Amino acid sequence: MRVSNDQREGLRRQVEETRKKYNLSQDAAARLLGIAKNTWVRWETGKFRPDEVMLELLPHLARNECPSPCSA
Repeated sequence: MRVSNDQREGLRRQVEETRKKYNLSQDAAARLLGIAKNTWVRWETGKFRPDEVMLELLPHLARNECPSPCSA
């Protein structure tokens, strides 16, 4: 699926803002999601499209909580 430049910029901004909102370094955000730091950097620079599910999960991980619904 092709992503427009506006969509790409919106996703890039979302990645960066999410990280900054929780006061995380790129390395810390990547570690929380179990991805390589260079993957996070590529998301944040707009070179790769981020995994939107992972972006939704990051705030929960940053607060050390389990999203609902969650299995034990």
